[in-house]
Amino acid sequence: MKDTKFYEMDFIEAYVKGKVSEAENQIMQKLISQDAQLASEVELQKDLQEALARTRRAELKQLLQNTPVPTSTFAPTISQWIAASFGIVGLVAMIWFFVKYWGSEKTNQKQAVVLKTQNETLKKDESKQVVENTTTTTENFASQNTQKLTIENNQKLNESKKAEKNKDFTKEIFYQYDGKNVLQIFGDFSYEILENIPTKDGEKNFIFVQNKFYELVPTPEDEVRNLKENEVKNPDLIRLLSERLKNK
Repeated sequence: MKDTKFYEMDFIEAYVKGKVSEAENQIMQKLISQDAQLASEVELQKDLQEALARTRRAELKQLLQNTPVPTSTFAPTISQWIAASFGIVGLVAMIWFFVKYWGSEKTNQKQAVVLKTQNETLKKDESKQVVENTTTTTENFASQNTQKLTIENNQKLNESKKAEKNKDFTKEIFYQYDGKNVLQIFGDFSYEILENIPTKDGEKNFIFVQNKFYELVPTPEDEVRNLKENEVKNPDLIRLLSERLKNK
């Protein structure tokens, strides 16, 4: 059975004004697409609403333009003086607001232009400064790299000469070791300690000095021994010590 609600003028008016639910709106759209007469009535209602709105706007505009100014030949009463005073005050306020508002707008526009120009100038200066800084940084970086390379090369050359000069002095490495925690190495060179390394004779401690591995054999009290007497020559043990040194 057809629901007559959707064909009533009140509902059509509410639909045109957008005052129906979403479900009713969908049903109405479907009915309009199927019923040409209903679609015609809806269009007519839209035209009526638009015409009514235009008429109301025109009437309001005409009312504002044609507001009557009371005139009389007799002396004005107190209430008329008060009304006239309010009218004058309102007019002055409107003029003041107009001048202040438009003056403010012009000032803001002028300030906006100045700020924009300043910002553009600032951006140009910043861009120029960035380019100059980048150029200076690049030059400094290149200079630093050249200087660093020269220093490193000189250091390597000096170290090489020093190593050749001190080669004879580091042939013998002497040490003292109590077998526990105290180890003394006589000489100025770098080394690495490898502790608790498993061997066929149990866990032992080793030292890596001048690219060679040596076993830290305990020495008697106050006795100094030559470390090179304990050089590791077993290939399997050297391989194990190398792995431990690499992972250290």
